[in-house]
Amino acid sequence: MRGGGGGGRTAAAPAALAIQGGIGMSSQALRPASARPARTVALFALLLLALLVAPAVASAETAGGAQAEWTFAVYVAADNNLESSWDDVSLPALLGVPASADVHIVALVDRLSTQGAELIEFEGGAQNVVQTYPESNMGDGATFQWFLDKVASDYPSRNLAVTMWDHGYAWRYVCQDDTSDGDRITMPELRVALAGADVDIDILAFDACAMADIAVAYELALADTVDYMLASEAMVPLDGYAYDLMLAPLADDPSRSPEQLLADMLAGWGAYYAPLSWAKYTCLSAVDVRLIGEATPALKDWAAALTAGLPADQTVYREVLKKVWRPSSTRQYDLIGLAEGLAADPALAGKPAGAASAAAADAVAAAVVGTSTTRWSAEARGLTVWWGNKGDWNYYAEAFGAGVTFALPVDDGGVGWYELLDAYNAD
Repeated sequence: MRGGGGGGRTAAAPAALAIQGGIGMSSQALRPASARPARTVALFALLLLALLVAPAVASAETAGGAQAEWTFAVYVAADNNLESSWDDVSLPALLGVPASADVHIVALVDRLSTQGAELIEFEGGAQNVVQTYPESNMGDGATFQWFLDKVASDYPSRNLAVTMWDHGYAWRYVCQDDTSDGDRITMPELRVALAGADVDIDILAFDACAMADIAVAYELALADTVDYMLASEAMVPLDGYAYDLMLAPLADDPSRSPEQLLADMLAGWGAYYAPLSWAKYTCLSAVDVRLIGEATPALKDWAAALTAGLPADQTVYREVLKKVWRPSSTRQYDLIGLAEGLAADPALAGKPAGAASAAAADAVAAAVVGTSTTRWSAEARGLTVWWGNKGDWNYYAEAFGAGVTFALPVDDGGVGWYELLDAYNAD
């Protein structure tokens, strides 16, 4: 959930961040599944039909085909128990971003309390609903793909940042739509949507819990359309992203590079949450998705070496896991901390598992271009990896093995992580 207490949105002084690679980031935690109120579910087909018959609405910014420096697009799946977070916090924050002719800010918003969805433009404290649509399923990858196409078509720009706003739970899902039978976008669905839209995205950000997961980054790398990912290893509080603080530098200087915008967003996150005592465990990470693709051979070798070490080294793995940082109430372990812990364990010295762990740690660390943490979350190094065991394995194993590319055997395009966890949980 967007956990922690509430808080007024104030322009707090910049926080003291734990920064790596020159970029600050922070981590998000899990949001529980929402209740599913009984409402009429409108089919996504109605949305497509509406697009065919509705009159074209040209935004003031794009009239004449002018290309901006940046488009910042938000996919707001608020058709669940997070609706108030959008209306009370995220919406005012976007309205707080200064106006800039060279920065498009646009959101597709689907609320729980109303039927239909709205395409909204933001500029200097004003919002303009430029198009309305029938009720849509925001938990369907096809809807997200349509949104990407719409943004690319109607808001041309040299650079594009896209934020997925809602519930998230690492490799399991992001964006839940309660009025569409609780449908959620799975990671394979997300990859298909990204590849299908074929829109170049400089930054894909997740204003959703726990999405800084290696299996998520792996899907993005396979889609080959995203340069950077911004996400949290742990909880994103109900207040979500501090859009006003994150985007103010960009509005002031639209020539900022994707790397500079990442740094701005990390700094804005830290400035907002650092003064709030209830937000002490927050963290956020910036990851170069392209380097995750380059890390794939090391990840495959790591999974194979760890699997080959079972069952002989099961106790070694278990003891290392006990020392690795992880968000509360989840088996998502910090990947770099885990790999480094295994590499340093004397019991694995001289063994393939030890050497492969060191190589995996180095490869993934190279992809993490920055983190923003507090002293309570300082061990969040950028990405988690799921190491399900006991009840957690029994509950999620089937979904993990059947629906997550990272879990699949190497011959099927994965790294073999399911085989590792299956062997680990064999007795």
